[in-house]
Amino acid sequence: MADRDNRIGRARSLGLPPVNRRDKLGSGDLDDLFRVNLLGRSSVDLNLSGVKKANFDVEMYAFKRPVNQIPKKIRNADFRSLKARVRNQYLQLVGASRRKGSRVESIQQTLDAGEYLVRVYQRKGNSRYVLGVNSTAIVEPVPVPVPVPVPTPTPGTPIPTPGTPIPTPGTPIPTPGTPIPTPGTPIPTPGTPIPTPGTPIPTPPPGNSFDTAFTRTLSPTTPLAGTLNDADKVDYYKVTVGRGDYLFATSGLQGKADIEIFNNSRSSIARFTSNVNQPDEKFLQGLDAGTYFIKFTQRTTGTTANYTVTGQKQTDRVSNASNTATALPSLPSTLTKLSSNYVLDGGKDSPVDYHRFRVTTPGFLTVEVRNMFGNLDVEVQQLDSSGAVVQSDIYNNPSQSPVGTYGKGSEVFGGGFQAGDYILKVFTPNGSKIGSTYDLFMSLDTRGTNPIIAKDTNFGQGGSQAKNIVEVGGFAFYSAFDGQKTALYRSNGTLLGTTKIREFASIGSLAIAAGNSLYFVANDGISGSELWRSTLDGTTELVADLAPGSAGASINQIAAVGNSVYFVANPGGTAPKFYRTTGVGATDITAGLAGDSIQGMTAVGNALFFSSEGTGQFAGDVELWRIFDNQNSATRISLNDGFDSSSSPLNITSVGDDTIYLTAVRPGTGGSKRRLVKLTNVFATNANDIGKINLDNYNGGLASPFGTGTSSFNAQLRFVKGATAAQDALYLVAGARDSNGGLGNELFRLVNPLAADANSMVELVKDIRPGSTSSSLNNLVAFNGKLYFTADDGTGVRLWYSDGTANGTQSIAISGVSGGYAPSRLTVVGNTLFLVTNGGSADVELWKTTGTTLNLVQDLNPTGSSNPQNLVKIGNNALFFIANDGKNGLEVWSVGTGS
Repeated sequence: MADRDNRIGRARSLGLPPVNRRDKLGSGDLDDLFRVNLLGRSSVDLNLSGVKKANFDVEMYAFKRPVNQIPKKIRNADFRSLKARVRNQYLQLVGASRRKGSRVESIQQTLDAGEYLVRVYQRKGNSRYVLGVNSTAIVEPVPVPVPVPVPTPTPGTPIPTPGTPIPTPGTPIPTPGTPIPTPGTPIPTPGTPIPTPGTPIPTPPPGNSFDTAFTRTLSPTTPLAGTLNDADKVDYYKVTVGRGDYLFATSGLQGKADIEIFNNSRSSIARFTSNVNQPDEKFLQGLDAGTYFIKFTQRTTGTTANYTVTGQKQTDRVSNASNTATALPSLPSTLTKLSSNYVLDGGKDSPVDYHRFRVTTPGFLTVEVRNMFGNLDVEVQQLDSSGAVVQSDIYNNPSQSPVGTYGKGSEVFGGGFQAGDYILKVFTPNGSKIGSTYDLFMSLDTRGTNPIIAKDTNFGQGGSQAKNIVEVGGFAFYSAFDGQKTALYRSNGTLLGTTKIREFASIGSLAIAAGNSLYFVANDGISGSELWRSTLDGTTELVADLAPGSAGASINQIAAVGNSVYFVANPGGTAPKFYRTTGVGATDITAGLAGDSIQGMTAVGNALFFSSEGTGQFAGDVELWRIFDNQNSATRISLNDGFDSSSSPLNITSVGDDTIYLTAVRPGTGGSKRRLVKLTNVFATNANDIGKINLDNYNGGLASPFGTGTSSFNAQLRFVKGATAAQDALYLVAGARDSNGGLGNELFRLVNPLAADANSMVELVKDIRPGSTSSSLNNLVAFNGKLYFTADDGTGVRLWYSDGTANGTQSIAISGVSGGYAPSRLTVVGNTLFLVTNGGSADVELWKTTGTTLNLVQDLNPTGSSNPQNLVKIGNNALFFIANDGKNGLEVWSVGTGS
């Protein structure tokens, strides 16, 4: 759901008071903007109520110029981002209420005719609210005539007969014998000829009042037509109708004239304000059976409006109840119009529409509600076997037709749908008093077990540029751009299960799960880039504003242990600092550490291990450190006792229990150099009780498997769990000698690493690329008790697997491909290993294996490469990834393993 009603150009029209609007504000929707019209000078009473455990305020503005004359950049900007001088250029604040807490906010003002902007905005908390707007027209008092003094008769002047009107001063006295005017007859202006007795008094022109209204029949073919100008400012029509909802189609008003409907008691029941430069417009109005007056009024002196208006009673073709929802035909594979109808808030026949449809095979469903002239919203509900709603979502992008695109308003969305029964509800915002006709288009691209886009976040080819998929509690969290703003999303792989959590100015690349929360780096446009937390219950909040202001804290590393999150940040000052948080605030735990040297943070059990320089006597000395998840200070573990040089530990790898392996520079046979080191009892309270063992025995007598001195290539250690501890293996990449004495980096194995000691042999598994050239081993993963990896034996990079023996170490070929196929991004999900490869061609797609053969999952982009990235296991058997199918841009996809 895109939050677009926080922009002036997207403010929802509430029409004319009285208005009773129910809505909500939350972490992803901080402002709601509405437009309200007044036809005349009125006393306005605005109330904001129903707020619970939150603080919302309300403001009211007058437009200094029409909305369509405000620059597009300003109309489409987030209202909160507009500086005061910009707001003041186009808006005039006429009222505000900013009380503390959840108390009712109220504005009372006397306002002139025109259009006004109402802003409801969040100061704290999430809540629903009720916005009420009422107005009372102010009737200007009619001046009371000043009594005319009765002149004193001149002596000799005849006394008027009782009941004869007293002449106005200065009026000539009638000549004796002239008839006295009948009481009530206007006295002629001096010099005006006296009408001949019996001449009728002129009546007002026809159509200019209720009493002289033109009698007409509402018809779709015979319009009400006329001209309004300075000489004829109003036209009245009298019509008699049956009960129903009527569609009025106007032409020629163009902001020069407005329409008002009165009941037979001459009380106003509806007003329609036309838009400038809009030649054709429509509106719906529900009417009970009876007689009505339709009044056309010139809006501005000096303008002429040649108008025509037709009216037609609408036929409701869709059910108004969920339990009797109108069934749609089978979903087509191409976008097809399946239904046409109308919805009117408070309508007599169609206040809401319920459609029912069935998805028989999982697929990507596209829904387009087109050709609307008013704002309609759409809700999709998934039903269980009993007909109860199990999940739903509302799609409510404001869809009032922009100027120049009359009748082109729409709601469009698409995403993954599982097999089942669904309800599609078309409705208007409650209390809006608006409605529209619409056409419903749908299509289903059946996918079966193939990947499906979870939600087409930025609908169409633009793509949402999604990134940073992280699993939290069986859901995928990620960031994406919806065409307006970047936001954090949560998804279960289906459209209805994908929710926008909160919008941000930007979201960084660092994110990690801890407990049932996601921790991520984002910029809300106020605090700069800082650490945020989002929980499964929907709470999203700033963890700590470490660098107040817009500069941000420059967070560059993050790790989690249990419910604790550790990160490195530079909130200003001379050097980065090390922090710990459990969700509220952050504690500086840098003491004893050089914050800018921390690296390799690795969670093992309930502790975090990392390498860092110390301070004081340990300044410049890079060693291993440990911190438990309930502590705020780190413990130094020296791997180079008695020597001044750093051990510079790398490749920290757990093999179970309290044992880890790593590579470090340690003294031993052949001098101080990088070695494979085993640490035992790593959770001992006293770091001196941690055991340290060098493993220097390599078959072939290899002396320096990891290079010399402190330098090291990417050693890569990977533990593979066997059926028993004796079958466990630690695989590593190390330097190997061939028969000619050449050195290349190849695959080695240490069997049963938990029981290994200084005499244990590290064995060469296989010299994949004999000679001095390395086999470029990479992407080591444990899968089904074996090691899978990528390597080049001289014919190109392929996918390999190994059971620890030379004969059991083989590459996996793709039929018809003789060389390499550039595999990468190996990701295990259940009993399936997914990877990305070009398959020996130019197109990079998603592939999979369950053992010794490779298969294309699906050619997602038949015209090019879909380039899958950010592959992440979600739950037990789902893979989420980001790809571009050439039609929808870069979006989040999901696929199950079927296991």
